[in-house]
Amino acid sequence: MTIIEQLARELNRPAEHIENVVRLLDEGNTIPFIARYRKELHGSMDDTALRTLEERLAYLRNLTERKESVKASIAEQEKLTDELAAAIDAAQTLAEVEDLYRPYKPKRRTRATVAKEKGLEPLAALLFAQERDCPRPEEAAADYLSAEKGVDFCKRLADAGCTAIIYTDIACDGAMRGTNLGLYRTLAKEVPGVDFTASGGISSEAELLELKKMGTAAAILGKSLYTGALDLARCVQLVQE
Repeated sequence: MTIIEQLARELNRPAEHIENVVRLLDEGNTIPFIARYRKELHGSMDDTALRTLEERLAYLRNLTERKESVKASIAEQEKLTDELAAAIDAAQTLAEVEDLYRPYKPKRRTRATVAKEKGLEPLAALLFAQERDCPRPEEAAADYLSAEKGVDFCKRLADAGCTAIIYTDIACDGAMRGTNLGLYRTLAKEVPGVDFTASGGISSEAELLELKKMGTAAAILGKSLYTGALDLARCVQLVQE
């Protein structure tokens, strides 16, 4: 049943009169104008009947749009069956449509939702449990981290307008085994236009010079300084030359 046919049945008016009023409303005519000057097109419907028609027209159009939107959303989830589509089409009110949609309505995306989608729920459960044999957080997280994910994250930050990033490779941080130079080369190549500060594992002057050569904006030194492996004044001199 079309909207015109439904309105004609509800208001007990000829479909032709309903269609004429709908056209006049869509053309921007007001209810008082239609009631007074277009009586021949609607059989002398009064203001009250015309306003009822206008309100029901808006409701039914909104209902139709909502039905299509709901079916599209469920179809995207690949859960729309012929029976469900028929039930949605047969709904007479917005409340009925929402009741049918409720089991399929996507939940609000939170940080926790995003983390679950990325497969981090087992890690969170492990850390939350705080069992005696629970590994250190950085050790537990090692299997969930990769340079590729870090580079992709930096790309998203750059797309969002970020122009400077401090990047710490936690696998190298504090280990005094050297930094991940390959990672910073990749960042310089894949994320141009961003000033990167390298952090984690820098333990030699050669690494500092290589970072400078590849365009790294700055470097953070920690354990290598307070253990005496590097001299701060010498490092500053190297990068300023």
